[in-house]
Amino acid sequence: MLGNVSRFDFQQVGKDLPQVDLPDLERFFTGVIARHGRRVFKRDDGLEVKSPDAWMREDYALAERYEGLAFDRALGGARAASRVVGVGHRLFDRAMREAQAVTTTVGHASRLEGPLLIVAIEDEVTGTGVQVGRIVLGLYDRIDGPVVLRDWELLKLLNGVGPSEAMQPVRDVQSRSQIASLMAQVNAVLSVHAPLMTRPKAWPEMLIIPEDRPA
Repeated sequence: MLGNVSRFDFQQVGKDLPQVDLPDLERFFTGVIARHGRRVFKRDDGLEVKSPDAWMREDYALAERYEGLAFDRALGGARAASRVVGVGHRLFDRAMREAQAVTTTVGHASRLEGPLLIVAIEDEVTGTGVQVGRIVLGLYDRIDGPVVLRDWELLKLLNGVGPSEAMQPVRDVQSRSQIASLMAQVNAVLSVHAPLMTRPKAWPEMLIIPEDRPA
């Protein structure tokens, strides 16, 4: 972020840079809002949404209604800073906290080639007094073989799948077995995808199964 970048080889590292921007977060945001029976309306001047009652009870600083919101960092004009939605916007940050609190679940979605397991990885280092890093990956068991997706690749994939059914806690034996099988594949490549971690530890966050295939 600082210094002279004239000698920086963007072509060499371009494939490793996240190929996403604020608009890619809109579907996640509307999905979390929908969990509370709220809708995000598209108006001429931007998005309009009423804050969920449960959120306002927990955070008195949330406004009852937001208008003119946009997932666009180039937005100009009056109140642009408060209208741009992303990390740092109070309403969006509340949506992220709710998503992070969801325990391991399973659900179905259309337009998937195979099961998709979303996992979180942290450095299992204790007693150092420093904050451990955390990354999110997806293990996508496609028709042509399993693929590990980085967080931004996972986001792009999820934005393209059909609406998912309401997520349910993992209870059935088959789902547990499927999670265990996919986790074994994740653990086999942990050191490759978390090279900066001393002792990477992964755990399942969510299993999404194609809706046209049995769970």
